[in-house]
Amino acid sequence: MSDLNVYTTAEINALTPITGDLVLDSTLNAVKLYNGSAWKTFDGDIAFENRWGVSFDGSNDYLSFSNTLGIPASTSVSMSCWINCSNTNVNQHISGTNNKVFSVELWGSSNVLYVEMGDGKYATLSSMRSYISQGSWHHIAVVYDGSGSSNADKIKIYIDGALMTVSFSGTIDSAMPSFSNFYFGKGTYSVYYDGLLDEAAIFNTVLSAADITAIYYGGTPNHIGSFSPVGYWRMGDDSNDSATSGGSIATITDSSGNGNDATQGTASSQPTFSDLTGESIYV
Repeated sequence: MSDLNVYTTAEINALTPITGDLVLDSTLNAVKLYNGSAWKTFDGDIAFENRWGVSFDGSNDYLSFSNTLGIPASTSVSMSCWINCSNTNVNQHISGTNNKVFSVELWGSSNVLYVEMGDGKYATLSSMRSYISQGSWHHIAVVYDGSGSSNADKIKIYIDGALMTVSFSGTIDSAMPSFSNFYFGKGTYSVYYDGLLDEAAIFNTVLSAADITAIYYGGTPNHIGSFSPVGYWRMGDDSNDSATSGGSIATITDSSGNGNDATQGTASSQPTFSDLTGESIYV
């Protein structure tokens, strides 16, 4: 048997692979298999088990944060999460703030996905339902780079590991406006997310396309080398979460170790844990 070829992530990205190619990524300390369209990452050093997710009812459920996660005035922010939307025909927020900053919205009434970075400043993905199908798991990643020279350099949207072509309104700022609240499940408007959310993370750095691909195929933000999230919410799979199927949620533990726990003190607005056993979450 011949030796397994060893490359860095950058060297792998520069290869012209064929289906079935197998390499060792020395940057990620992982084995990669090329499936014909992308590299699939296998990391035996990271024990990853995913049973739980969080279910939002689309009516009033949300999670909030007691601090701003280091996002305000930042010039480098990335967010990653898995969603399974119960109704793509209605308007809803996956995440957001009290003043339209870093707000990810599925606007079913017009079949678009918006990422807002302030009032009148947003990226628009048309034909949203072509990329996000109702009742199926999808990975969404949003990358903000305030140092970019154009709107397209400053905002990037990835769905299932693929960079989307988007249009823009307004001029995206070089640093995000400050805000006082960050949420999962709602945003500025009185619209709420209807579906499941899992393995969400926020980084105060610009993730590359290769980083997004690694998260998509690995299922967890731990698959991106030296970058550490400022907040990582496993939605029930952290050992400190008390997950019981259908049980209401007061706290979701921040698995990054930075103490950015997600909370909901109002019982009527608490989402619930959902047992995902048997579901195929990650592609």
